[in-house]
Amino acid sequence: MEQTLDLTPFTMALREAFPEQVAFCGIQGSYGRGEAGPDSDVDLVVILEEAGARELERYRALIASMPFAKRACGFVCARRALAVWPKFDALQLLLDTKPLYGELSPLLPPMGPEDIALASAAAASMVYHAACHAFLFQGPAEDWLPALSKAVFFALRLERYRRTGTYLPRRQTLREALSPAERALLEPVGPPAGYCAALMDWAQKVMEDAGKP
Repeated sequence: MEQTLDLTPFTMALREAFPEQVAFCGIQGSYGRGEAGPDSDVDLVVILEEAGARELERYRALIASMPFAKRACGFVCARRALAVWPKFDALQLLLDTKPLYGELSPLLPPMGPEDIALASAAAASMVYHAACHAFLFQGPAEDWLPALSKAVFFALRLERYRRTGTYLPRRQTLREALSPAERALLEPVGPPAGYCAALMDWAQKVMEDAGKP
């Protein structure tokens, strides 16, 4: 059953702790997608005018006072740093963040098709490396398959967005839109070696296609 979380008290406390400094606040991850479970991380995105030592200490204390403190994680950044963030990485931040306060897109550098292609290729390259490394060096499949499957989910979302222009954040919605071959990558079955080899083959093709003019 989907878990919900009222983050209004956090947003209000954040703005009180950082008067006139909060440029944006949002939620990512399973809570942002509406797929959270009882143990899901609370993946927050906070953009401040400044993010120095004093701001980090203050934010850490604020998070420690929240009822979800032990599950809190996320991204904290100074506004000026975000404005020059690599576009292929900033794209994922934009697509995956649900606003709680403010707007994120005006704070980010403008992005075009070439940035989307680079983002997809970068995600595919991480899948390629992770699949090979996990099978060779990380022991039994049950120890690494969940994390690898999560990376594949992210990469499949970006690649479909590159091809179609439509972003599907939720796993079930994405699953229904994928081809049978891609769906098999999202839901691993069969011997781990075969699954990892299939991921590496898929990732190579994505990198090849994304690199075409």
